[in-house]
Amino acid sequence: MVPSTTKPKRARRASESAMEVERAGYGTLWLDASPPADLAFAEKLLDATTRMAVGTSVVNVWTADAETVAASYHRIVARHPGRFILGVGIGHREVHAEWASPYDTLVPYLDRLAQAVSRPNEWCWPPSVRG
Repeated sequence: MVPSTTKPKRARRASESAMEVERAGYGTLWLDASPPADLAFAEKLLDATTRMAVGTSVVNVWTADAETVAASYHRIVARHPGRFILGVGIGHREVHAEWASPYDTLVPYLDRLAQAVSRPNEWCWPPSVRG
């Protein structure tokens, strides 16, 4: 796992580390923590590599606007088709005062993500999770 960061020096080191991990033969690199909705750090790691996939682990629905995440997703997959894995989820109850039922929070968030993309099943796994 590579820590999510927006600091230039750390981001450069992370990109160099991603290249080393790819050269070592690994196929996927997962980000820890909850990246911002712009997903810029994941994109930077993809820019630094040529074949390795990058996954977000969990984009926090409390802190990352669904429409911004969807736009970021499209920007990234247009440049790196088949190499980006978007994971979304609920944050920890202890951290978010507005915490609510995970299901009741995720369903509308996923609906907003689906509305923000032209083909919702292109990014959703498993396809048609709600039927």
